[in-house]
Amino acid sequence: MVALFQEVSKLITKKIYLLFHKKCYYFSVSEKITTDSNRRVFDVLKSKYGVLPLLVYLGQVPATALQFPSSGVGGQNLDDFIEKLKQSGFSVTCNGTSRFDKTSNVYCYDIHIAMEDADAEAHAKLCGGDGSKEYWIKEMGKLSGYPETAVGAYVEALQKKELSSLDGPLVRLNELKKCSRVYRFTLFRPSRAHIQDDLRTTRRWARAIRRFDPDFYYSLIGKKPPSKSPQSP
Repeated sequence: MVALFQEVSKLITKKIYLLFHKKCYYFSVSEKITTDSNRRVFDVLKSKYGVLPLLVYLGQVPATALQFPSSGVGGQNLDDFIEKLKQSGFSVTCNGTSRFDKTSNVYCYDIHIAMEDADAEAHAKLCGGDGSKEYWIKEMGKLSGYPETAVGAYVEALQKKELSSLDGPLVRLNELKKCSRVYRFTLFRPSRAHIQDDLRTTRRWARAIRRFDPDFYYSLIGKKPPSKSPQSP
């Protein structure tokens, strides 16, 4: 009975959290409990995986995948890490099969996280090679929270077989380096024809991170947080 009550409470808390975020209120009934009881997993997420897991948690990005080394992370094995993610409010899908990751040169597990079970499962299915290349790009772009115009520009170049010259329809990320607030939070190549519209997504993501974790936000853009004014007695 206690276990059932805890599961129902967790589900209600998650739904309340998502409802508030969809209305652009950066408050969560579970936020203090999560950050107090699972601070370690959030520290691992920030240090190893950057902003994406936090954007998923904040309802800004539907889903993403974490590559978890088979040797473990921060003294945690796969089962422990998944349990911590679930306790923090994430929906998690992982098939439990490791693969060799050429980028990190280690064996790892793919952990798909979202705030809704359907999104985590859809992300895992796509990463398993579901659908045509064009379908994959469109659906993965949607699950990654990318602007439709940026995804559409890439798909159009794919259809025209112009992937070797993407600098025409898409902006190179290096072109955004002059503005650290934009550059560090742009996780996709914006459409050149709709760059300002696309960068609204980037700025929204940056605001979400700044409100949730100001210290992390300022560390990413390489600036010191503004000094807090002393409170009146």
